[in-house]
Amino acid sequence: MLKITVKYLFFHTLLSCFLYAGNTGKISGYIHNLETGEPLPGINVLVSGTDLGAASDYEGYFVILFVPPGNFELVAQGIGY
Repeated sequence: MLKITVKYLFFHTLLSCFLYAGNTGKISGYIHNLETGEPLPGINVLVSGTDLGAASDYEGYFVILFVPPGNFELVAQGIGY
């Protein structure tokens, strides 16, 4: 009886890990000045309504991981913009 319970618990834990892994997404992008086309480093990109966000790198690229499913509004904030 104990072996069945341990096997069931292991299977349940393993299965829940795979199911959780498929429930999040990624938002990535590139931030640049519309007039000059220059990349904008250090711009904070936030997912509205959550505590998720990222800052753009020196090439203007950003990645936000573990975003739950749904529609979100992104807010970009930077000094001087």
